[in-house]
Amino acid sequence: MLRSWMKNALPDFYTWESAARRETERQLRQELAEQRASAKALQETALRQELRIAELRQETEALRQEQLRAAELQDQLLTEIEGLRQENARLAETKDRLLADNGALRLDATRLAEANDRLLADNSALRLDAAQLTETRDRLLADNDALRQQHFQLTEAQDRLLAEKAELGARLSAVTTEYESISSSRIWRITSPLRKLLDRLKNCLLPGRRKDSHIR
Repeated sequence: MLRSWMKNALPDFYTWESAARRETERQLRQELAEQRASAKALQETALRQELRIAELRQETEALRQEQLRAAELQDQLLTEIEGLRQENARLAETKDRLLADNGALRLDATRLAEANDRLLADNSALRLDAAQLTETRDRLLADNDALRQQHFQLTEAQDRLLAEKAELGARLSAVTTEYESISSSRIWRITSPLRKLLDRLKNCLLPGRRKDSHIR
């Protein structure tokens, strides 16, 4: 009676146990495949972020160089403007001296007037040049401010990309750790002898199904 019951019950039990094992193995393989795909995607994202950071660093360095050149040009313009101011002051002093000597040099009043007119024309030209230089300086200052703002924005973008890179690295490390823990599971190694014993019993009781898959 017991032998008949075991003969009928064991095939169903091993059939159920084999199906459960196959389903568990399929789920584990699917989880491992998903984790590997996720790790690969994270690595590709981290690589793209590093390339973007390198590009941003190059752009930042170019902007710094441009800012330095703008500062040098600004210094040159300021030096030229100071020279023009000194020249204008000297011309004004010359004009004052000519006007002071006008009473003593009445015989040369015509020549002095002509010289005065020339000096006034030169002074106007210098003032016009000074105004143009001032406008140029203002434009350069505005461009310099715009470059500084752009440099600040690029610095912020670089900081955000570095933070994203660190987060992706942490996620990659967590996925790698989880993958290694599944591959080297202690329970899986401990139950290996039991699985082999069950496979042998099944082969002995069901010799016609020895071609079934075994759990290693």
